[in-house]
Amino acid sequence: MTTQQFSFGGYRSALAWHGVLAFTVLCAPMETRAYSLGYAGGNACSACHTGGSNPLTAFSGPLNVPIGSTRTLSLDVTRMSSQALQAGVNVRIVSGGFATLSEFTSELRTENGQITHAAPLAFSANTRSVDFRLTANPGATCNSVVLLNGAAVAADGNNGFTNDGAASTTRSITLTCPATLAATASADITLGSGSLTDAVTITGRFAPSGGNVDFLLYGPNDSTCSGAVAFSSLDRPISAGGVATSQAYVPSAAGTYVWRAIYSGDANNVQVGTNCSDASQSVVVARTVTTIVAQVSPTSAIRLGQGTLRDQAQVSGLAFQQPGGTFSYRLYGPGDTSCTNTPVFQNLSVPYPVGPGAVLSAAYTPTEAGNYRWRVTYSGDSNNGPATQACGLAPQTAVVDKALPVLTAVASSDIVIGDVIFTSAALAGRLFPPVGNGGQITFQLFGPTDTACTNTPLFSMATPYPAAGVVLSDSYTPLSPGTYRWRTYFNGDSNNEALSSVCNQSGQTVVVRAEQLFANGFED
Repeated sequence: MTTQQFSFGGYRSALAWHGVLAFTVLCAPMETRAYSLGYAGGNACSACHTGGSNPLTAFSGPLNVPIGSTRTLSLDVTRMSSQALQAGVNVRIVSGGFATLSEFTSELRTENGQITHAAPLAFSANTRSVDFRLTANPGATCNSVVLLNGAAVAADGNNGFTNDGAASTTRSITLTCPATLAATASADITLGSGSLTDAVTITGRFAPSGGNVDFLLYGPNDSTCSGAVAFSSLDRPISAGGVATSQAYVPSAAGTYVWRAIYSGDANNVQVGTNCSDASQSVVVARTVTTIVAQVSPTSAIRLGQGTLRDQAQVSGLAFQQPGGTFSYRLYGPGDTSCTNTPVFQNLSVPYPVGPGAVLSAAYTPTEAGNYRWRVTYSGDSNNGPATQACGLAPQTAVVDKALPVLTAVASSDIVIGDVIFTSAALAGRLFPPVGNGGQITFQLFGPTDTACTNTPLFSMATPYPAAGVVLSDSYTPLSPGTYRWRTYFNGDSNNEALSSVCNQSGQTVVVRAEQLFANGFED
């Protein structure tokens, strides 16, 4: 290089040359990347790209991103000159550090947290849109704001700086929290007495723009909500106050049910739902309260030894009856007024069929007279609760009257004065005589003038009566002739009625004649 090169004029030329060099050094990386890899330095593209028509640049897409979720936005570049053949872009976060940018397609790349093009972008008609993702990071403050800057180049494609246009724009994105659901299921019910509903109040939505709520009901007894849905009420509208209510469901089975309410979200809000474990979403459908209607059979009293005892029962208050229910019949004997002793008879676990009607117990032949008390227990089934009768209900009391044996009394034959008379007695049909209380027979004799047997007996005696057989009275010697009348009594026992013969009963009279002699001295 000669000294002439450093003349004033040469100096100015050199200085100008150095200025171009300096500008080239500054913009060469941007220029190079604008036509190959995009620049992610954070400077506006207009710092280097000049001389051409500036494009129109705008963001499109949602204005908010729920925290913890990702949304897709677009940077739209519109060329204002047909000389612009290629586009370059840069998207960066200017302020608000609780979000992350990422590329949506292979046309873009991420460098230093910024989005830029991976190769020059061709225009489609006059506009080129590039999609990218913004993720609202967990931990961001509800309704905090992220400011985006979007820069774009509309280049003529000659690998130079000139005849290019550049522009930039900004967009505020609000990081929103998911809406909050407060759901309350209807109150517990008894099967067959009502229906189940769920209601949810949605708060914290950001600029709501629609949406609905799906209600799903699980159960019975599906605590993890992993089984089939028992009932669904879908697309339920949300009121201006943020409240949605399910349709009603009438359960057909007892158990614990769990509601889930799922808010669909909208353009500005993410989907969110209640959990299966939420206590407020659980509702209990209790088994029905049942009662037993029963009646002894027969309904009238029977005599000991002349019939059997049975009970017939059915259940009232059933709802959605299921197989598996049983009756257990227990019969308590005479004197057990509180049904606390061992039953004298049991007929347990008798199947109670679906499609109910009266169910008969097995028959019991009583061995004692008195009042018997039936008690019936119903086991219940999966939908209907158990029931037990109280002791001593009138329709459940069976009466067994004492046996009515037959008393046969036979007096001795007619006699003449001086002989003795007596009588005998026997019982037929006496049942279950109690041990240690065999009863007794009483004999009474009335004289010839006492035709109605109302005076004091001439003779009376009592004698124990064994379990069976004939007993004899003692002998009696009449003192005067005439007709004597015997009456015989059985005093009864706990299982057999008392009996007596009547006055002047056939076979119970004895004629006593005066002695008569023939002329030859013999009795007539």
